Amino acid sequence: MTSLITLADCIRELPMVPQRRRPDHAELRQRMPLLGSSSADLIRDERDER
Repeated sequence: MTSLITLADCIRELPMVPQRRRPDHAELRQRMPLLGSSSADLIRDERDER
């Protein structure tokens, strides 16, 4: 005889994982390292190579 596994059985067995709070824009900017040169300089250098 086979036993049926219900959704309630699965939920009872699985550990609950707390939801992580997503970082806001300021936190993401703070984590990023500063660039060695400005984006304007990078764009000009790429444009001048053509």
